[in-house]
Amino acid sequence: MSLPNEPEVPETRHPNAEQAPRERGDDLLRASDRRIENILESITNHFVAVDRQWRYTYINERALANVQRAKGQQLTRDEILGKNMWEIFPEAVGSVFYEKYHEALREHKTVHFEAYSPLSERWVEQHVYPSEEGLTIHYQDITERKRTEEELKESEERFRAFFETAAVGAAQADPTTGRFLQVNEKLCRFLGYGREELLSMTFSDVTHPDDRAHDLEGISHLLRGETHEYTTEKRYVRKDGQTVWGQVAVSLVRDAAGRALQAIAVTQDISARKAAEEALLEIREAERRRIARDLHDVVLQDLAGVLQGLQATQVESEVSTHATDLRPEIEALRTAVGSLRNAIYDLRLEGKQTFVRGVESLVELNRQLAPEREITLAVQIGFPPDLPDGRDVEVLRVLREALANIRRHSDARRVEVVLSNGRDRARLEVTDDGRGFDAASIRAGVGLSGMHERASEIGGELTVESGPGKGTRVMVEFPL
Repeated sequence: MSLPNEPEVPETRHPNAEQAPRERGDDLLRASDRRIENILESITNHFVAVDRQWRYTYINERALANVQRAKGQQLTRDEILGKNMWEIFPEAVGSVFYEKYHEALREHKTVHFEAYSPLSERWVEQHVYPSEEGLTIHYQDITERKRTEEELKESEERFRAFFETAAVGAAQADPTTGRFLQVNEKLCRFLGYGREELLSMTFSDVTHPDDRAHDLEGISHLLRGETHEYTTEKRYVRKDGQTVWGQVAVSLVRDAAGRALQAIAVTQDISARKAAEEALLEIREAERRRIARDLHDVVLQDLAGVLQGLQATQVESEVSTHATDLRPEIEALRTAVGSLRNAIYDLRLEGKQTFVRGVESLVELNRQLAPEREITLAVQIGFPPDLPDGRDVEVLRVLREALANIRRHSDARRVEVVLSNGRDRARLEVTDDGRGFDAASIRAGVGLSGMHERASEIGGELTVESGPGKGTRVMVEFPL
């Protein structure tokens, strides 16, 4: 546009104005191609491109090095570009590579495959992308991954062979639910279930109800990483309802992050051993009862008769002109009789009797040993007749030690033994009206230390309360 009265000036144009934008575009394309080429050269994978006549149009540095290794020649990039792929690698004609490349070009689709290259003696993973110009081939060496996969496969096959042919029951289970994931034939026969039946069940389903809590506690320790293996002897319930014994070892398989993937359990049938142990225990208990009976009915009665005879002789000697002092012998014999009664009680203690019956027997024994004392026993209504897991023996030994201390040291006239219990705990109390002692000034001897240890072994706590002239109270409280 021109101002009024001014002559129009002809528009001037650059002689190459029409080509300038095109040239700038070509420059941009060339720059873009260089950037792409730089990227392809810098990455660690192999890239090549061929046209529809199978001539190389591009090869990056890693792919070039691979061709050089495969051919055993120091070929340059210029010696490869423009050459037919199958002329450079005639031995690959008809191979899986030849077939897959032709498939991609013929059907114009992306092809992905893994194959072993005999020429390079390596495994490769390839992606082949077709275009109007030809093919772009991207591949990477996966030899190490394949070797790892093969080693893992061999390991799994060895484990599967052991799993199926092991002479013990074996199972894989979900560590959180306990559901069986895999079981072998030996475990199926041990439990009397078919494989498919067990795979719909959990560990708890085949565990004896009385052993489930202990089993779950052991698995919990494993899951928390507090132990590497959980081993126990427990009872199983077969399909036919029969109870059998097994020794089971459980370990966890974890991933790289430490998460529990599955539990591996190996179970050995120990029913025959348990039956033999039970039979041997019955024999030993029968022999123990026989010895206790013989000691009580024969030896103890004979000693008691001798003691009575000595006491009578002592009385006669005291009124005789030829007095003989038999009191040391009488005292020694009385001590021997008391020790024998304790030994007989110990033999009976380990025999088959309920806990409450054992307390009654121990109280009665101390009544005989100390007839001058009044010893009473009170059992709370609802107190269990027996205690679990061997607690009865430990508590009875605490009671025996407490009553022995009263006989020896207290000068008590009255002793009270009380058994009581709450919802999940039980208590034994022994109280006397003896002379007592200053608990702070008494050093713990073997007897008191032993009572503390026995209480601790059953998860309980021992308390001793006393004072000069105030008697003594011994209490042990423990979980049921």
